[in-house]
Amino acid sequence: MNRITISFIAAAIVATGLTGPDVAAADHRPAAPVCPSYRTNDQYPIRLCDKGDDVKSIQTRLRSVDSALSIDGYFGPATLRAAREFQRINGLEVDGLVGAATWSALAAGRNGTDNDGSGIVDPDESTYGQLSPPATTCARYRTNDQYPIRLCDKGPAVLVAQAFVWAFEHNLEIDGYFGPQTDVAVRNYQSHNGLEVDGLIGPRTWRAITSGFTCGTDDDQSGLIDPDEIDRSPRDFPDFYAFLIECFGSTTVN
Repeated sequence: MNRITISFIAAAIVATGLTGPDVAAADHRPAAPVCPSYRTNDQYPIRLCDKGDDVKSIQTRLRSVDSALSIDGYFGPATLRAAREFQRINGLEVDGLVGAATWSALAAGRNGTDNDGSGIVDPDESTYGQLSPPATTCARYRTNDQYPIRLCDKGPAVLVAQAFVWAFEHNLEIDGYFGPQTDVAVRNYQSHNGLEVDGLIGPRTWRAITSGFTCGTDDDQSGLIDPDEIDRSPRDFPDFYAFLIECFGSTTVN
């Protein structure tokens, strides 16, 4: 499983308090001062007392560390703490400054144009934007373990998918029901990973989402556990920590 996916799951454990004895405690630091004023900034590093759409993009990604973080575009003490925690989890320099390395690890530049050819959309090239939930609401949900997993499906495959796209939609509840918020999370994940943005979890999106997942049997020898081959999902464990240990064999961020 890729580093960023592991990071999001580890961050979810920290954010929800579902930690085991081997999960490191948060870095305890003095509270940052409240900013008397905020300055607009779209250049590295984005830091305490900055404001703007780039801060919103950062805050959206930092929801993987602090699920209660406000996405208001003001880089205050709470955003600073979340940035430091994200840096700690991902082995970055823990300084609370969102420089190029932290910005890249956050994948904050999901929208915009890489005008300078650096390989990432930098703060001065990015535009803030989040997909809105689709207007469709599900009158009923159908159990489905076949490709594609989609809006209004339910079951273990949806639970597993939600566990891995949780960080891409801050309102997402991991409940096994593929509703509008899960659709947003899947689309955001697809956009971030260069996949077709259709909200459908077909073989390519499933492979990207669940790389490294082992709670099942690869009966068709496709090289991964397909939706119909899952034998355990997050609901079968007391918490995410136990799920991560059993289905990935580790809680460490590699």
